[in-house]
Amino acid sequence: MLIILLASISFFLILIAIYVVKEKELYNKILAFNQLNNLVILFIVSLSNFKYYNFYIDIAFIYALLSFIVSKALLQYSFNESKL
Repeated sequence: MLIILLASISFFLILIAIYVVKEKELYNKILAFNQLNNLVILFIVSLSNFKYYNFYIDIAFIYALLSFIVSKALLQYSFNESKL
């Protein structure tokens, strides 16, 4: 059952990555990038559950914090660029 979950998460990761590359608008790319990061976090936590390694959850938490910081920085940069 968990193999099916990991395979479906991987499939959607590939679809969203293609969308990020092909999308023209910056805000849609940022939203898709956030969704991509959420799926990566879900994949890491599912893998942690499957292998019974608790430190994978710590890695997912750190990844989530870094993802939030990068998203905030990208939005702030794009907002400042649009003001000019």
